[in-house]
Amino acid sequence: MMNSTRQHCGRALGRRLVRSAAALLLAGCGSNPPPQLGPGQLFPMEVRQALGGDWASPEYQQARVRLLEMGPELDAILVDLIEDRRARTIARANAMVLLADRRSPIALPMLSRAVGYENEVLRSAAVLALSRIAPTSDAAIELIRAATRDRSRTVRLNALQGLEIREVETIRALLEWEEDPEVRQVALQLLSLAEARGAALNPDRRGALRTAGGENEGQIVFRPVTYDSASMVARGDLRLELPEQPDLPLAASALVVANVVPAFFSSDRSAVVVEAADELRVADIDTRYVRSLGPGIAPRLIPFTQDFVFLRERIEERMQTRDGLELVYDVYRASFEDPETELIGELRAMQKTNVHGGESPVRWMVVGEEGEGFVLHGQNVTTFPLRTPVWSPRPESSSRTTNP
Repeated sequence: MMNSTRQHCGRALGRRLVRSAAALLLAGCGSNPPPQLGPGQLFPMEVRQALGGDWASPEYQQARVRLLEMGPELDAILVDLIEDRRARTIARANAMVLLADRRSPIALPMLSRAVGYENEVLRSAAVLALSRIAPTSDAAIELIRAATRDRSRTVRLNALQGLEIREVETIRALLEWEEDPEVRQVALQLLSLAEARGAALNPDRRGALRTAGGENEGQIVFRPVTYDSASMVARGDLRLELPEQPDLPLAASALVVANVVPAFFSSDRSAVVVEAADELRVADIDTRYVRSLGPGIAPRLIPFTQDFVFLRERIEERMQTRDGLELVYDVYRASFEDPETELIGELRAMQKTNVHGGESPVRWMVVGEEGEGFVLHGQNVTTFPLRTPVWSPRPESSSRTTNP
């Protein structure tokens, strides 16, 4: 009885703290009364009714747009709705996501409480909402990491979807103990995607690097012949190991920097793109046919497409500066399905003798997320935006060439 009373008091105190914080933030630290609802704005009951509607309906979407544009006085209404156990679960869940999308200053403390709710639908919604603010909040990322260990598979799935490329170690940690087949499959897919976007691999006991894959799937495997532990620069054999089939050699002397392997699968795992001797090649796994895309290095997958990018250096434009050797690259877009390549822009990088043995930093750059799209970025590399069908069309002015 005593423990139950303490738990109830603890929850009540937590609610009061969140509401007090909301009141302070929305009222200018208590110096002025909270703003009043003005003409044309929604009252609490109308907000609850709107957020409890069908998410896919035009009416809901129109109401949501209006709510997004309302002033800070709406935040207190959303907090009350989220904390109200008598309200519809769907309305409380939608209020969490809306609070995050509004970039409310009370969103993080509110969501940090919500990830501990008993209702798994609400915990899942809290994790989804946290993913909206994670790009600018380390605290939100930490809460999402913790949610990968939630007892609910739905929450864990939402947490996985909210992890960015830099969180590959969190995904690998989950795979060490996760038993649910669907969660494992999603985690493996996300890990494979991250590796194709430039994430580093972890060496096994013998120093080999292996890409992620299921029990009956092939793996790209790098075995170093030479390795400098100080610079993390290695050269060695790169090949595709297939279950119950002969290996497919990819590169006899591949260059690997910072454990980033210059090869990855297509999204359907029917082909592999690889950098071999400063040349880009695409190998069909079934036929073992290999086609060349010409000179190039550092291939990276473009998410949500069957395309990838790679770089060709303009060697004649190298320039020694006080900070290091400035390198200029042409960025090309290519496809697993089309023999053509497309010049889409220019990228610059600063090569430094004291960083990874003086290798070009493009060798460990990644495809990250920025704003509403994807970019190439990395240490001493200029950020380069990648257009995808999800965010924006390909540039019409790009030149196209056909490889022999």
